[in-house]
Amino acid sequence: MRILKLKDWPTKKDFASVFPTRLHDLMTNIPFGDYTRRSYQYDGITYHGGVFNIVERLPACLVKPDLGPKLYIAYSQLISQSSRKAGTTNLHIDVSDAINVLVYVGVGGHGEDGCDTEEELRQVEQEILQSNIDEVQLQRLRSGERPGALWHLFRSDDAMKIREYISRTKRKIAGTDSIHDQTAYLEKEDLANLKSNCQVEVYPIVQFLGDAIFIPSGAPHQVKNLHSCIKIAEDFVSPENLDRCLITTNEFRSLSSTHTNHADILQAKNILFYTTRDALHSLTESHEPRS
Repeated sequence: MRILKLKDWPTKKDFASVFPTRLHDLMTNIPFGDYTRRSYQYDGITYHGGVFNIVERLPACLVKPDLGPKLYIAYSQLISQSSRKAGTTNLHIDVSDAINVLVYVGVGGHGEDGCDTEEELRQVEQEILQSNIDEVQLQRLRSGERPGALWHLFRSDDAMKIREYISRTKRKIAGTDSIHDQTAYLEKEDLANLKSNCQVEVYPIVQFLGDAIFIPSGAPHQVKNLHSCIKIAEDFVSPENLDRCLITTNEFRSLSSTHTNHADILQAKNILFYTTRDALHSLTESHEPRS
């Protein structure tokens, strides 16, 4: 059975022009808005982005990077035997920080009667229990909250160890990057080996309906949909992680010219320049003598 996905949608249009009301609702309610909000116009009013989302420091004369929001819509990976070991989103690294909100979880519709069979529900529970999640997440599952996706996050400092592990254990084409190519999904055995043999810690997170997951720039991560999900993701650039944005940008630059991640879409150096300029201007103004 094919697992259908819709990624980075709308791909060629700004979310604000396609779903202006939805964008306004999201920006009004998004967690940590000082970091995550983008600027936009709605109903004739201009709303400014978060003060700590420093991509907003880029002047109007520059074309700002399209950091979303974008929709990610995909079926469950557990509905067929052949897809259970695969990921909905393979292991990769984002150049910017990101927030991912789970807005819909579809339970049912895959069995012959149009509903989840007991076996399918058992598979979801088994997948979660085998993922070594913490007690807080287990309590949420037992209380009846609806799980949508299983995330695995890693520390950015462990990225090279993960690359070396993938190169040793999985098929890899010479001259490519095993993380940036997004061709690998680390299974339970891989995660156990990384922890025991490479001292790489993995952070499993079950994303329940309504949850927002924060992914730091440079942190490797992968996702498996336990049920059919609709997620909405917004990228942002925090002052705390701008150094990671620059590191990842340099990694992308070393990829082949035909690689989808080769171009500097984020404009990290421009963001650094204009943020520093604004900060120095504010400091200068604050120290000027008042007449």
